[in-house]
This record gives sequence, C-alpha cells and structure tokens, in this order.
Amino acid sequence: MNKARLIISGTVIAGVSAIAAPASAQALAPQPRAAYSCAEGDICVYSESNGKGTRCAWSGDDSNWGTGVTCNFSTVKSAFNNGRYEDYRHVKFYSKAGYAGKNRVLGWHFKGNLPSGSLRTFHSHKWCSIEAHDGYCR
Repeated sequence: MNKARLIISGTVIAGVSAIAAPASAQALAPQPRAAYSCAEGDICVYSESNGKGTRCAWSGDDSNWGTGVTCNFSTVKSAFNNGRYEDYRHVKFYSKAGYAGKNRVLGWHFKGNLPSGSLRTFHSHKWCSIEAHDGYCR
C-alpha cells in the first residue's frame, strides 16, 4: 500500500494520433493544475503555499520519502488530506524516516498552508485511526 505519485505543475503528456494535424495547428500551451488538486483517498503535499508547486500524493503509508517512488522535497508548505472518511481520516507526518522523530497530525480534509516556523519538514507518514492524537496509527 506504499503508493506515491510525484506531479510537477505544468507538465503535459501528449498522446500520439494516427491522424496528422494540419500544418496550421497550434500546439496547446501546458495548463497549470488547479491549486490543491488531489485525488479522493490521497494525502497530497505541495512544495509551495496554497496547494501550488510540485505535488507528491500517496494513498498509503510511506516509511521513507527518499526511497522507491520519492518525493523530491521534504519541506511541505501546504497540504490536502483528501482521505476517505470511512477508511482513513488523519495522517501523521514524521520528521525522520521510519516513522520517527517529531510528528504532526493533519486531520481529515485539512486543506491549507503549514505555518512557517512550525514543523513542516517530513520524511515519512502514516494514515491513522479516527483519533490520531492517541498515538495510534494503523
């Protein structure tokens, strides 16, 4: 269940068509992704404020953001917990890999900026039970 996606704002992947476009056709400019775009069931973190910049998204736990499918930034400036109410509600972020170090919990449907000066450098995270403040994460 360790699934992550890294999406860079403005990246466009074009399909190849069997029909040639007319010579006068203009290439479409990349469209920026909407702020805080995040699939249902995912936790999404962003490298910039207001849900902008590079986005990393997970539908499961990740014990080390630096291995496997990596998130190429660790300082999170904004986040959106779009977990499913019946499955996952809270996400606990840890300052170190292996679910260690200082931690911060983002509640279900949190969408916003993490204040500068607060804990916002992370290297792992877990989806948590209904009440994450009790220290229990599944």
